[in-house]
Amino acid sequence: MRARKKNRIKLIIILVLIVVVVAGVFLTRNTKLVLTTGFKKNEVFKIGETSCVLPEVMVYMTNTANQYTKVFGEGVWDRVSEKGELEENIKSTVLARLSRIKTMNLLAKEYGLVLSEKEKEAAKSAATDYYASLTQVEIDSMGVTEDILDKMYKEYALAKKLYDYIIQDVAPEVSDDDARTITIERILLKKTRTDDSGKEVELTLDEKIRVYNTAIDIATRIREGEDFNVLSSEYNEAEISVLSFGRGEMEKAFEDAAYNLGTGEVSGVVETKEGYQIIKCISPNNQGETEVNKEAILEKKKEQAFNAIYEEFVATLKVSMNDKLWKEVKRVENVEVATSSFWETFNLYYF
Repeated sequence: MRARKKNRIKLIIILVLIVVVVAGVFLTRNTKLVLTTGFKKNEVFKIGETSCVLPEVMVYMTNTANQYTKVFGEGVWDRVSEKGELEENIKSTVLARLSRIKTMNLLAKEYGLVLSEKEKEAAKSAATDYYASLTQVEIDSMGVTEDILDKMYKEYALAKKLYDYIIQDVAPEVSDDDARTITIERILLKKTRTDDSGKEVELTLDEKIRVYNTAIDIATRIREGEDFNVLSSEYNEAEISVLSFGRGEMEKAFEDAAYNLGTGEVSGVVETKEGYQIIKCISPNNQGETEVNKEAILEKKKEQAFNAIYEEFVATLKVSMNDKLWKEVKRVENVEVATSSFWETFNLYYF
């Protein structure tokens, strides 16, 4: 059950991230936020000298919400425990995406970056194609025009161009050892127990000592030749016994012990926050996952390089939010409004 829940959460996270140039937030600690009534019609927020209008918000809101519906079905909107929780999360995501795109366009101007004529034509073609895919009901519900879509695609393209420009000098080398992903099996004896009310509570010192001594005994028996899997089936309290991970993903004590093992080798007792653990190395280098991890590490380096510059720039900007209009933004609850290809259409022309 927990594994299925984790997979569902991962899927939601992936769904949120696939449409973003690079993850971001609307405000930083030093950003100046002003709530004001000095807005033009349909203006949702202003950042520096640029602004975002309601149709832009509705395009992002509608496409994002419909991606959830495609993956989880229409019933996803009825299964949320708190009414409107998912919708509010999507609104926050949409605000973060749009504000970041707008800010990146302002930063691009600081660098003197502009779209080439070819890139402008690509944006225009994407806008034409996406607009042609919409029904009149979808057009009306989002309040969108082809010109607005053209502007949105141009801003999205310039944001991507800025990101690529800033991260171009990030060193692409990631060593095999830095990216090495290993696979282990573990026996866990927890430092907690479940009380009569179902709550997980910390063991007393005497209880911890008894559990630790049991772990020492298990490790000794394995070292003397008893089968790891047999002892695991008897004592293991881990919900997930087999783990694959890279550096920096686990507690340091656990990681250090695991990375020092060769194939088939077993550690002594390792104390972690979860409890007392005995680790067996299944594979000291999962080659396929290591290659994937190299890409992930490189992308993280690029994001860090970009964010260092981006966040410094954001701190200089004044943000004005049309709070009244923003509160009125809602997901379109109409089965005839099913468009979800806004970003897919962009990718057809820019990737």
